[in-house]
Amino acid sequence: MTNSNKQFLILMYWHIGSWKTTLAQKIENKFNINRINNDSIRIWMKNNISCYKEIDISHRTEITTHMNQSVRDIRDSIIKDLISFWQSIILDSGNIRKITRTRILDLKKYATKQIETIIIKCNIKEYILLNRLEERDIETDNTTKRKEFYLTKKKFEMENLKENEADHILEFTQNNTQEILSKLESILQ
Repeated sequence: MTNSNKQFLILMYWHIGSWKTTLAQKIENKFNINRINNDSIRIWMKNNISCYKEIDISHRTEITTHMNQSVRDIRDSIIKDLISFWQSIILDSGNIRKITRTRILDLKKYATKQIETIIIKCNIKEYILLNRLEERDIETDNTTKRKEFYLTKKKFEMENLKENEADHILEFTQNNTQEILSKLESILQ
């Protein structure tokens, strides 16, 4: 449980397949923090808005580009609301570009008190990431092409974190889950 006198904005940082969601769910459950996940918003839109029902959200098209902008707008609106309601948040999303992280961290201006920021970098070796992405592609009969998308686009969009981007930067290696949870516990108290 988080300290009710403190408010936190936690950003997960890295590419799809790096165990971001797995760790974010553990943090959500252990500390009772609101978790926002872009994929959940995207799936809700696909299931509930008729023009999105027939599209394949795993492929980049003009309509998915527009949909992704709507997802970002909805996500940012939810973050603003939660911040203004004095709620702590974990954003379970890639946040690989500095401009994206800056835009999200700038939302803390809606806080009525100081909000602490934490970025968790999910540091996974590239060969492990490529294997995970390939496994996910095989699971979907190679219709998603996540590995190809990473190699041709996302890999080159990755922008390194700067020390001053957040109050705390933690590095998750898939082998240090308990260490991350312990560090968060001391920060969140």
